[in-house]
Amino acid sequence: MSTEKCKCNLCDMIKHTTWIDVNSRLPNEGEDCLIYSQDGLYALATYLNKKWLPFFGPEFIKINFRVVAWMILPPPPNMMDG
Repeated sequence: MSTEKCKCNLCDMIKHTTWIDVNSRLPNEGEDCLIYSQDGLYALATYLNKKWLPFFGPEFIKINFRVVAWMILPPPPNMMDG
């Protein structure tokens, strides 16, 4: 593998493992991501209509979950057919 290809792969990995402050940028509409709260809780969520919609239900919103950072989810694994 070439050095340039390794650098590109590393850049992709870093891109998918960097927390983004919600004051800096928000995800694209309908984008799934990992979110982090001011209380140190994590959740998977979709950003839709300027709201975070966690995957595990609306009761999550009721516990005053203030999102402070989010992260793009990595691409799914490249699974080979068995």
